[in-house]
Amino acid sequence: MLGEKLVLKEKLASKFKRIHFFVRFSLVLIWFGVLSGFYFFGLIGSLCEALNYSEASILLIIVINFLTFGTISNLNNYIDLIKVKTENWVYGKYIDLDSKIDSNRIQLSNLSDEIKGV
Repeated sequence: MLGEKLVLKEKLASKFKRIHFFVRFSLVLIWFGVLSGFYFFGLIGSLCEALNYSEASILLIIVINFLTFGTISNLNNYIDLIKVKTENWVYGKYIDLDSKIDSNRIQLSNLSDEIKGV
């Protein structure tokens, strides 16, 4: 039973890492797509202009975050919230898996101590 839970924990951890990577990769693809669109429409002609549009988009995100949440420090909280929501989506009903693994280890230790004592 403990072995099954440990295997499940490893499987969920690798699934979370994979999904979290694809979320970050998707955000980079969106950024690249927007810059490619600007290049296609002739708004970007050099690397300097691409950097300027990237900086402008970062400022726009900060302004939208400030207007929405009230402070700039909440941007980090919002990013953490995305990570927590992804974890909840992946782990779901197994949210207390670590505590179950710990209780099973303690129970296994107690049983082995009883067996050695007998």
